[in-house]
Amino acid sequence: MVSLGLFLVFLHIALMFAGVVISYGPTLLFLLALRSGRTESLRSVGVAVAPVVRLIPIVYILAAVAGVAAALVNQYSLLAPWLVISYVIFVVLLVIGAVIAGPRMQRVGEMVGPMPDGPIPPEVRAVATGGGFVWIELFDFIGLFAVIFVMVVKPFS
Repeated sequence: MVSLGLFLVFLHIALMFAGVVISYGPTLLFLLALRSGRTESLRSVGVAVAPVVRLIPIVYILAAVAGVAAALVNQYSLLAPWLVISYVIFVVLLVIGAVIAGPRMQRVGEMVGPMPDGPIPPEVRAVATGGGFVWIELFDFIGLFAVIFVMVVKPFS
């Protein structure tokens, strides 16, 4: 029989994997569609991912709740260094997604929605890549690997 603590750890990990899939998958598809240089590619990605993108905050909130519950049931200190580092990275990644990536991709989707198929116009490309967006996303993906590293290695513990 599986203990409650082990089940909660599993639930936390499974929900985090689901959150990563539904948040980083659309971002990667957006970047690839942008690279194609075609409005129809950007539009197709936006239409395809719209139903799951709405679930992102729900899945991450459930994952965080399961993680805190797992820590409490397994009697981890919620202030253990590896957990604090994880919290910080998690919040930074949430902010990048909610404040930068999500709104940017939504705005580009709105711009290309009524446009005819063809090359991405310069004004759309400027909105899609302005402000160092591609570099921000690179940092975001590195942050994802960092939080996984911290959760597995548990440094300073």
